[in-house]
Amino acid sequence: MFLSISLPISRKRASHNLQLTIYLLAASAIIFRAEIAILLLTTVTTFACFKPNIKISDVFKPLLIAGFTALPLTLALDTFLWSPRISNIFQFRTSTNSPTYNLSLPIWPELTGFVYNTVQGHSSEWGTSPWYFYFASSLPRLLINPILPLFCIPTAFLIPSLRRKSFFILLPNIMFIAIYSALPHKEWRFIIYCLPPLTAVASAGAAYHFNRVNKSIFGHLFTLLILFSIPASFLVSTSVLFLSTMNYPGGTALSNLHSLASTNSPSSRHIIEALKTKGHVKVYLDNLSLQTGITRFQETFRDDHAPYYQKVSGGWYYDKTENETILSSRDFWNDVDFIIAEDSLSLHPGLTEREKHKEGKKWEVVAKTEGLVGVGIRLDDNDDEDRESGLGLFSWKDAKQRRIIYPPLPISLPSMKIPLAFGLRLEKVVSYDQLCRVFIEHFVTKFTRGYWPHIKVKTKLLILKRKR
Repeated sequence: MFLSISLPISRKRASHNLQLTIYLLAASAIIFRAEIAILLLTTVTTFACFKPNIKISDVFKPLLIAGFTALPLTLALDTFLWSPRISNIFQFRTSTNSPTYNLSLPIWPELTGFVYNTVQGHSSEWGTSPWYFYFASSLPRLLINPILPLFCIPTAFLIPSLRRKSFFILLPNIMFIAIYSALPHKEWRFIIYCLPPLTAVASAGAAYHFNRVNKSIFGHLFTLLILFSIPASFLVSTSVLFLSTMNYPGGTALSNLHSLASTNSPSSRHIIEALKTKGHVKVYLDNLSLQTGITRFQETFRDDHAPYYQKVSGGWYYDKTENETILSSRDFWNDVDFIIAEDSLSLHPGLTEREKHKEGKKWEVVAKTEGLVGVGIRLDDNDDEDRESGLGLFSWKDAKQRRIIYPPLPISLPSMKIPLAFGLRLEKVVSYDQLCRVFIEHFVTKFTRGYWPHIKVKTKLLILKRKR
């Protein structure tokens, strides 16, 4: 689509590019993400309204080709991968007295997800956001570089030679975001397809100023601003990426559980005992853990694929049920060996508080997994609700129970004797770690008045083991 708009090509070539665009969008909607069908609709509508010479065959031909190629592919592959865990059974009878026949239907995950989340409205159960969330929050964070929406994109619309091309590129995407904003549940990943068009228009605006860098002082300043924003955006993006790794305590917890099983620990002995007595190990995963990183790809010990170091045959079973009737059954929990959850008290919906506490005493905490809460620049004395830590960095708690972080050195330094200086009372040989602790604590206390960068994390999930 970009080529058919931006380059001076023939009408035949432009028609071919448009058909290719429609085919790729349709195939992507069928196989990968159903919401791309809305972007396909806005793209076709834009061309139909503002390019009246478009042929009907340019639209329906690629749609038919996508249907005949992508639909059988996704039906065959997904039915093979998901069956029998997910199956569509159609029951019928040939007559009133005849037996019931079961016919397995192919699985189309994107259609199933679209009906469940959008048509039936279950996506709202995962949280809702106001209608302006995508425009006011998601897009600025996805673009990261503020120069793009504030200067580069407006420039592309102010310059007559770029205005028409930018309009055709952006309009379908803006319409897509506007239509998708009607859905109460919103996530930035639903509109990530709009980033390449936005970046393309912004690059056109930036190129306009680059080509006129020597014609005015404004051109010089704007060019320098763009050049400076690139490494700055890269730094911000890298920092956000580092923080994002702390948003998946569920995946970390399951990985830690597998690591505990590989060591000579009480958990490992508990696993071997369960395999000898029951023939399997059962792990229950609660809702939060499943939302924060646990996937089927992590279920490496599932069924009969137990790790070699167990030396006992049998597999692991990862239970994810949310059925309250099942969760209220004591027989269900008697078969569970490990739990990854926020706490053990919220897992028994049919019990009273006293009974929940009684059931909770049957479990012991094996490990805790922390997750990101936020970042800060001031270490408040009364910030006790959220534990502050420096994951990936060295950290310690000072006398006021504040978590201080400082960067590690890429190499190990030998211990050294530091004389009395700057009010630091060091009378023995200290390491770099000890030196940083004393210096930063002194510096933060005396000069910055509590201001110091820190990362706030707190315990999000517990790994619980049944007491024997």
